[in-house]
Amino acid sequence: MLTVPARVWLPFLGDLWRAWQRGRSARMPHAIPWEELLPLPIEEVRRGLGMVPLEDAHPKGVWRVGANGSWERAPAAA
Repeated sequence: MLTVPARVWLPFLGDLWRAWQRGRSARMPHAIPWEELLPLPIEEVRRGLGMVPLEDAHPKGVWRVGANGSWERAPAAA
């Protein structure tokens, strides 16, 4: 986070705040039986844990450093 340029701080902090809120609303018990979830479809596991798909969580795209070194949003691809 310390490497984020000043020009993208506000949108970046907004995304960070929404990520924190999604994390708080997810149903993630301390002892998740991951091995039992492996054979299940990923969408079923996400629903069961209260997680949203990446495209829904980041409708404007995800932050990345572009080829020229500038920060930009890229489409959220699962």
